[in-house]
Amino acid sequence: MSTTPEPAMKVLLERGSSVAWRGASTLGSSALQVLSAGMSPEKEKLLRYKASYLSGVALTKPRGISLELSTACNLHCKICHQWKDNREKQALDEHDVKGIIDDIAAHFPHAVLEFSGQEPTMNAPLLFFALEYAQQKGVQTALNTNGMVVDRAFAERLVAAEPHHISVSLDGVHAQTHDYLRHMRGSHAKVVRAVQSLVAAKESMRSRSAVAVTTVLCDTNLEEMPEMHAFAASLGAESLNYNAFVLDNSYFLAPRERYEECEFWVKEQRLPVLEGVVQDILALKEAGARPAITNDARQLRNFPEYFRNKANFSKGKCLAGYNYFHIHKLGDVTVCGKGPFLNVKQYPLHEIWHSYSYYRTRQLIKQCDVPCLNNCFTLL
Repeated sequence: MSTTPEPAMKVLLERGSSVAWRGASTLGSSALQVLSAGMSPEKEKLLRYKASYLSGVALTKPRGISLELSTACNLHCKICHQWKDNREKQALDEHDVKGIIDDIAAHFPHAVLEFSGQEPTMNAPLLFFALEYAQQKGVQTALNTNGMVVDRAFAERLVAAEPHHISVSLDGVHAQTHDYLRHMRGSHAKVVRAVQSLVAAKESMRSRSAVAVTTVLCDTNLEEMPEMHAFAASLGAESLNYNAFVLDNSYFLAPRERYEECEFWVKEQRLPVLEGVVQDILALKEAGARPAITNDARQLRNFPEYFRNKANFSKGKCLAGYNYFHIHKLGDVTVCGKGPFLNVKQYPLHEIWHSYSYYRTRQLIKQCDVPCLNNCFTLL
């Protein structure tokens, strides 16, 4: 006889567990307020993370939430697997997105809601609805885009919603490099147009939104990475972020490649080049050069060790389960593909955050052996 609960019973069990875990979180938070009396905000935050990690009880709230709005992408990037997700199910609609934003406004008011892939601009009506409704509710937003459809008119509408930042992906100073990685000729020129359009729209509308560039550091573009800073500056970008390449950024869509067989992984013989590149980037960061490099210096220093040690790379304790989650385009909530896989069409976000399924997910994250230096988490 199956021991798997029927759907209705599963909902009741999850909601019951959410009430219990919320109670534990409230008690724990009250105790921490006493213990942290007189502490600086930074030390108090660190104490919350440590207590959460050790107890498994969420005594923190997410600082970042990413939400997929589109079921399609207009690029087939070689360094990304998200575009391979062609599952046919009922995607999120305006009603669902409105509920998500309402829940964030009520329970996670300090979180940044970031609209992400596959490519959010491919569903422009839902994207603009989400940006504008979040603005009405006082929820801070951000956008990641490949820039393919962002012309001046599109940029002006994006900037009008005052997202915290709009980040455009740019993976090469030279068109040949970017176009190869993004698997589309002419994509580099469109990214340049997108960044320049966003900067012009921001200036003409006197918007507070920051225009950012994000680049994936890999073997193909390694030598261009220090030069990327000057190139981003020439486009008018205000910040630049370097993401270390990961073998599978989808966590479930592609079989994990062997490091030795992946053309984008920085191999042993190329590590001296990487070390020099990192030193150049760190020098720019420490000098306060504009655009601002948003990576933490510790993260940048770990790039060579990350590529050198591969599956054996481990630094600190990952807190992804306590400060971040991702909402899939079909509504499932997940962290790094490990769960809790509860759907926002059935459960409010704040119940998911405190559910027993999320507790189990946090335990799985503790056991994670996948090396990464993603920017969505904090290391103790």
